[in-house]
Amino acid sequence: QPVDPPMLSDHSSIVLNIKAQCLQERIEPLLRQTRRWRSVNENELVDDLLHSALFVDPPVDVDAAFQSYENTLRELLDKHAPLTWCRVPTRKSTCWFDADCHATKKRTRLLERRFRRLGTDSAKLDWQNQFEVQRCIFQSKFNSFWLSKIDTCGRDSRLIWRVADELLCPSDKPQSKLINADDMGNHFRDKVSIIRAATASCEQPEVIERECDPLTTFEPVSIDEETAMIRKTPARSCSLDPIPSWFVKKYPAIFAPVLCRLCNLSLATGTLPKTLKCAIVRPRLKKPGLDPDAPQSYRPISNLSYISKCVERIVCRRFVSHADKHSLLPARQSASRSS
Repeated sequence: QPVDPPMLSDHSSIVLNIKAQCLQERIEPLLRQTRRWRSVNENELVDDLLHSALFVDPPVDVDAAFQSYENTLRELLDKHAPLTWCRVPTRKSTCWFDADCHATKKRTRLLERRFRRLGTDSAKLDWQNQFEVQRCIFQSKFNSFWLSKIDTCGRDSRLIWRVADELLCPSDKPQSKLINADDMGNHFRDKVSIIRAATASCEQPEVIERECDPLTTFEPVSIDEETAMIRKTPARSCSLDPIPSWFVKKYPAIFAPVLCRLCNLSLATGTLPKTLKCAIVRPRLKKPGLDPDAPQSYRPISNLSYISKCVERIVCRRFVSHADKHSLLPARQSASRSS
């Protein structure tokens, strides 16, 4: 086959004809509703948030307070980042690819088409220079994105290893086209019924009762504690969230007082609104290599809203602190030492 001399780089191109037949059907692009965060003026959004009823005149009732949090954030999002229809890309962009990268790549393609049309040395030089600029910008965006993501982990080694695994081993999760939500629901429902039937005849566990101070009240949450929790929690969003969690983590000084007041209202009244008890259940493969078309290869993962998980973490901290305070471990240690 003919081998062309190097032109655009130091590599040669081999020209050949291959008879190939496309066995895969053409996939039509899908449309979905999304919010264009790249075009949002975050300063105006934050200013409207600070002048909203959520900050100026917050409700005292616990249900009304949580509902005000939901309604206010959704109304501001509809104002600054309304839902628009867009095409779902067939190939997912990298997480650090932003508007600057898109504009730079668009400029590079423009100069490439200009060079191929004109074929002059000046057009080729402009294209090569722009390609070098694109390479530097992409490398800078890549480094800054992952460095900032590692910095948000702080000293939590578990989060750091999770980010490292995401960086080094990007997962390509297989998707099944043979099972649907009803199949998954029936499988998990039958699985629970089988477990209950198998353990119905088992003896009840023996619980040794002992006297200790009851946990009747929860210690209120401070703004500093809520701020530290916002910075430490991973930026995972749920479709039930009125605003993405990454936006909350970006402005902890603004959202910490609001979340602190909501958590204290829930702790003081001992109630949690019903809307926060809902979850989006998604099936996930138990481990790589399992059959994605078999329902038994999956486990259900409940995705809760961000504010619901904040209240859950606070209650868990208070309960663990109370359990550690009345633990039998010191008594057992002293008994073993005396023996």
